[in-house]
Amino acid sequence: MGLGIGHGLHLGQEIALKISIEQKRGYMLEMQLALSGLKSGEKLEITERCPGCNVELKPIEVLEGFSSDPTDLDTTCPHCGKKFRPKMRAVRFGSRNVEHYQLYCPAQTLHALRSHCKLPPFEIERANAALYRSAILHFGTLKAAMKEARITYRFTEKMDWKVKLAPILGRVPDVMFAKYAGVSPATVGKYRRMLGIRRFTSQEIYE
Repeated sequence: MGLGIGHGLHLGQEIALKISIEQKRGYMLEMQLALSGLKSGEKLEITERCPGCNVELKPIEVLEGFSSDPTDLDTTCPHCGKKFRPKMRAVRFGSRNVEHYQLYCPAQTLHALRSHCKLPPFEIERANAALYRSAILHFGTLKAAMKEARITYRFTEKMDWKVKLAPILGRVPDVMFAKYAGVSPATVGKYRRMLGIRRFTSQEIYE
């Protein structure tokens, strides 16, 4: 095999690997949005068009455009470098009304939650609906988000996860599903097997 052919194959493999990784990350973010949306009773989307170059950005591009500064609420377009403040689009189930909520990255979410740590979940949602949704999106539950911020949070979220999150069972790893359900992966796995639902495999992303 010539060097040119060998190099071409190697480059092709690298591109294919990059595409598969991007597909997986994009799929998982899509499922995060679905899970967090089911918890709040709405369809959540990140649909942003860069105000600088007018390119429609992928949700993962919007999230990756945030800086490590928790006080900088702007994301950066990967195509032209324009900074702008992104939002999540929410449509409540059974309604056509559209709401837009500021999108926080994980670091911004943890930083902002510090001033809300003494409030129960429903009061956090009422005080800052955008922050509440970003916390659920990134961490699954408020308790998990507070723990990540090294804050002891004495409140728990009450939810019948077997009903609310049922459409996603088996479409994501049990560990990921458990994060949003607020239970252990073992509990999710046992319930999934009882229902006869197959375990998620990464191959399903590409089918």
